[in-house]
Amino acid sequence: MTTHPVKSVHVLSDDFQWLTPKHIEAVEKAASNSDIIMFLVADADVHRSIVTPFTFEERSDLIKAAFSDLWNDDRIRIVDVPSQLYVTTPYPYALQAIDEELEHLLDSPAQADKNIPVTVQGYQMAIAKQSKPEWVHVEDEIKDIDEQITALDNYILSDEPIGYGTAHSDLLDAFKRTEEFAELQHECNDKHFILTNFGKGPFYTADAICTIGDQVLLISRKNPPYRHTLATPGGLLDPNEDPLTAAVRELLEETEMRVPAYVLTGDTPTDDAEWVPITEEFLKSKARNTVPRTFVSKTRDPRGDYRANVFWFDLGDLPVTPKVKGMDDAEKANWASKHGLTTSSMAFDHFAGLCAMGVTEYPETVQEARLRNEVTVAPTL
Repeated sequence: MTTHPVKSVHVLSDDFQWLTPKHIEAVEKAASNSDIIMFLVADADVHRSIVTPFTFEERSDLIKAAFSDLWNDDRIRIVDVPSQLYVTTPYPYALQAIDEELEHLLDSPAQADKNIPVTVQGYQMAIAKQSKPEWVHVEDEIKDIDEQITALDNYILSDEPIGYGTAHSDLLDAFKRTEEFAELQHECNDKHFILTNFGKGPFYTADAICTIGDQVLLISRKNPPYRHTLATPGGLLDPNEDPLTAAVRELLEETEMRVPAYVLTGDTPTDDAEWVPITEEFLKSKARNTVPRTFVSKTRDPRGDYRANVFWFDLGDLPVTPKVKGMDDAEKANWASKHGLTTSSMAFDHFAGLCAMGVTEYPETVQEARLRNEVTVAPTL
């Protein structure tokens, strides 16, 4: 809560994973025209990767260090916005977060005017034109995503300190001495090996969402990126392979799913039935979609332009839960409750994919999303 009246607010919305010259310019312009600059930090709960290397807390510290004068003058507010990828809604988390923070700002005895000018700029702010017509929308983008990815690559691949001697650069240099940074370097080297040997893509994957009741089949990834992180089974299409066949192949290769023989034959269930590998034909018969749902985003896969073809296999009518074990690229595999999953607990955009496919859903409000991230313990496979 401020101790002096607020006359105007400028909202800058972005993930702020790397502060670019466009960010600096946008902040300088906002500071010259508004009392308060609200940094709306998008995708605050995403898992660490080479395109999202910093946590929300780390990004907050970098913003405070980069704009220390504004921070010390109490002119900056930093607001976390959980990820809500692939969801179309007239009132997304971003707008909810702005409203929430404005309410806090204006809830002061010193604040007589409750109808102050609000300017919004950046990621997801175009929707404010329809939902919040009273706000001023600035069309200028505050980031070039390709520029950010290149800058992050250069930072991660270099062992040399930035060495500017500023509080901001000191934080970046300190991060280079962590185990997390070493893992990111490994991932970045893998990315550039792919670029050198196979080009920029696009590359096409097939992913398998497999459910039975409230349980969803997950693996723990054996290899970078997102090593040891939960994911749905999947992988690259083989040459001339159709996506549905590829999704089934990856599902079987990574989980070695087995069921009692009577499940496949239709015979009477018995307690002593032999457990046998589930067949490709049987899984295809359980596909809720035979045309893939395609997911494309520049940051969904840190290795580059990977486009996912996703299928949902619903085993809900089986009399038993299939047995699985981690194989191939999966160090583990098991069934887990769909209600215990969050963006931060899963690799890539897989939680967003589960929500988009209707397997589970995002919480309705930004407050509920934050609470779920705080209290949910990721499943152990």
